[in-house]
Amino acid sequence: MSGVHVIVARASEEQPGPGILGKVAEDVVSKIPGSDFVAVDYPAKLSNYKASQKAGVVAMSALINDYTAACPDGKLVLMGYSQGAHVVADIVCGASEDVFDRASAISDDKSSKIAAVVMMGDPSRNATAPFNRGNATKDGVFPRKDLAGCGPAASRMVSYCSAGDKFCDSGNDLNVHVGYVDTQGAAATKHHPRHLPPRRARHLHRQLHRQHQAPLLQLVHLRQVLLVLDHHRQAVHLRREALPEALLLRVVPHLLLQRLAHPLPLPEALLPLVPPRLLQQLARLLRRRSGELLLPALHRPRGQSGHPLLLEPPRHLRLLRRQPQVPRRHHLLMGRHLTLLPSTRLLQLRNGAPQAAAPGTGDALPSDEDP
Repeated sequence: MSGVHVIVARASEEQPGPGILGKVAEDVVSKIPGSDFVAVDYPAKLSNYKASQKAGVVAMSALINDYTAACPDGKLVLMGYSQGAHVVADIVCGASEDVFDRASAISDDKSSKIAAVVMMGDPSRNATAPFNRGNATKDGVFPRKDLAGCGPAASRMVSYCSAGDKFCDSGNDLNVHVGYVDTQGAAATKHHPRHLPPRRARHLHRQLHRQHQAPLLQLVHLRQVLLVLDHHRQAVHLRREALPEALLLRVVPHLLLQRLAHPLPLPEALLPLVPPRLLQQLARLLRRRSGELLLPALHRPRGQSGHPLLLEPPRHLRLLRRQPQVPRRHHLLMGRHLTLLPSTRLLQLRNGAPQAAAPGTGDALPSDEDP
């Protein structure tokens, strides 16, 4: 499965199904191709809340177990509203609230398959949790005592709660409690998965790094690799210091422009192998869409260090029209504008700023006044 499997636990006293969170789940499914969602079948009753919530934990755990067994490489998104958020939190973090039976957090192997956790109006909210969102300052009515169990998944969690909420902020305003889909629904759909399962991440990371060993990176293969990462909605989940510096630069492949929410980092070793025609295709597409393309130098004169490059699509196209004879093997040098130069007309880089070329070797960078 290329998308995510969303599991939704409804709020107290809602009719069976996803409840008001269904709209958020549908938005996520529509934005991530190949995704689907399912609702947790549990009582969701305020009366005998403890037994109802426990039944929700059991039911959602069964759904998680069934899915991970059937799709070991799949990704999960857990969502819960009110009592449903309490269910989700107990599964991910373990139960440590007063009155409720203690329970352990989800196992590490299953936690690694959870791409995102979205909770709204969680009665077990701890005011000190790092994943809290909103202006609430108090604990929920059943505050979680131990946040350690959330550790492995904390960076993928978000819990919305506003001041005065009757259940997650121990307030007295029920209207606040039922309004999160309207006030935070759009933000919740942007809480994209930020991690890949470690084994899958390492495989993709190695696959990208090995491209420098090939004489030529086939455009089709580049598309395939990027498409896989796009479906995961993320760069590789590895320690930052273990990645090439060029991962901090952004490459927007033309196949993914319509779906990718954030530019996709790539190892620098890939970039010299990207065909020049792809850069021109990107420029044409980027002209029609807002965005920028950052690349390290595709070619570096001996003895010079590399610098990031800013590609401004409209300017790029104007320069192409002005210099129709620019050879395929060209140089991109850092500046406010993109300059395409033949190999015999290099600009010298000093202190990271572009300077005019040596006399007789070509023109300086175009000024801001140039059309």
